[in-house]
Amino acid sequence: MEPQPDEEFLPQLSELQEQIAQLEATEPESANLATLYEFLGQVYAQRIRQGEAENLDRERHQAIDAFHQAITSQEQLQDRSALVNSLRKLANFYDSQSQFTKAITCNQRALEIAREINDRASIAESLNNLGATYIYLGQYQRAIELVEQSLEIGHEINDRASIAESLNNLGATYIYLGQYQRAIELVEQSLEIGHEINDRTSIAESLNNLGATYIYLRQYQRAIEFFEQSLEIGHEIGARASIAESLNNLGATYIYLGQYQRAIDFVEQSLEIRREIDACAGVAESLNSLGATYIYLGQYQRAIKFVELSLEIRREINACAGVAESLNSLGDAYKFLYQYQRAIEFYNQSLEIRRELGACPGVAESLNNLGTAYHFFGQHQRAIELIEQSLEIRREIGARAGVSECLNNLSNAYKSLGQYQRAIELIEQSLEIGREIGARASEAQSLDIKALTLAKFDSRSEAVKTIQQAREIYAALGLNQCVEKCNNEISRLNSSISSTIGNLLQRTSHTSNWIWIKWLLWVVVSIAIFTIVGLLLKR
Repeated sequence: MEPQPDEEFLPQLSELQEQIAQLEATEPESANLATLYEFLGQVYAQRIRQGEAENLDRERHQAIDAFHQAITSQEQLQDRSALVNSLRKLANFYDSQSQFTKAITCNQRALEIAREINDRASIAESLNNLGATYIYLGQYQRAIELVEQSLEIGHEINDRASIAESLNNLGATYIYLGQYQRAIELVEQSLEIGHEINDRTSIAESLNNLGATYIYLRQYQRAIEFFEQSLEIGHEIGARASIAESLNNLGATYIYLGQYQRAIDFVEQSLEIRREIDACAGVAESLNSLGATYIYLGQYQRAIKFVELSLEIRREINACAGVAESLNSLGDAYKFLYQYQRAIEFYNQSLEIRRELGACPGVAESLNNLGTAYHFFGQHQRAIELIEQSLEIRREIGARAGVSECLNNLSNAYKSLGQYQRAIELIEQSLEIGREIGARASEAQSLDIKALTLAKFDSRSEAVKTIQQAREIYAALGLNQCVEKCNNEISRLNSSISSTIGNLLQRTSHTSNWIWIKWLLWVVVSIAIFTIVGLLLKR
């Protein structure tokens, strides 16, 4: 999704500066001056993108100034074709700096001029760039409209690179909308074209998008394979933004796999690169990922600091979808701190933004999280209402892994209400889905919840067998912390079973002793009666 490096040859910075100074002194009206300024803007942009800028803030301003100089000169020369090109390049730079409003303004102007001169290729590219920016802003339907227009033109002019880019952007949008199979179809088409035209940048982007889709489908090993392939290509072509994205995505995947230290290593590498290239949106994403990891590690205050930094950046750049994600993460942190009311406030704020954006997966996530917060708050009926709303959305968009998660949470709520049979029914449904989609981690989690419900049902032996099944899956996935948790639960259940048997034996022992005493009393009384009767008969 991030703008990719220009592959055209660029002169050395010192050489450009010398040529510009010479032309300004001798031929200030020269048409070549506009071209040189455009090159200068690209060189500064490339230095920032590759982490080579000596002074990041200064060179950022120098890049923008150079592009503006080129644009001003092209306007005076009425070179509208070159003007469109410079506007697009400036827009790409603004995108890379997360200055999305300015990027939109530049791309819209480029689009308007391209239409006036009927430059179909430039029209398609401007539409694609606008669509990509609206994806960042979380305006997914607007993004789809723009990219579909670009795709149509790409087919009409048979521009394979443009088609691949449009398919990738559409695929990314459908990921955010929760239409995962549709996303996979589009991105796989883009990947195929990328291989055909040997566009390594496009291939890396497609692989990243496929990996992201498989995270949502809970197929983590497959996601890792795609991210690693993308990372390898990123290193080969020197695309630092792509490298950072792959590293962050790998970190996110290892969070789900419970390998938290490995996750932190990847995300910190991503964060370092994104800071070097001044990619604000990326920095915010990595900070949020670090926060999420520390939530899982139980370091909640540290997590909150990272997420609050992420939220601050996302508010500054008006990245609404990102703001909603950070608010959701804060809700998670405060929920685990037992500050349920505060968690509910953050989840509600996240939910409101996601509803405005029409981001169905996000809405479902916020509703589900709100439900779990109310469950921990002891308001189980309210929890059920919210989780059922989340469940309905996830069923509609075909997010089966999410459906399984909702069923798990509903099962927990019903268990708390003492409705154990209903809890078991729901967990069985969740288990079935987990097995059908091959989501092994989800299956293990369902087995874990089922075991705890069975224990409440006084079926402790069955509970032990069920949690042993969960432990086997966790072990196969390398989720050592989950294995340890299962071992502790098995020990607790076995101890409970032993205690129950001991109590029964003790009760049986007490009962047997009382029967023995009563028998002895009966014998004594009987002997006494016979003795008395015998004495009377003798008389």
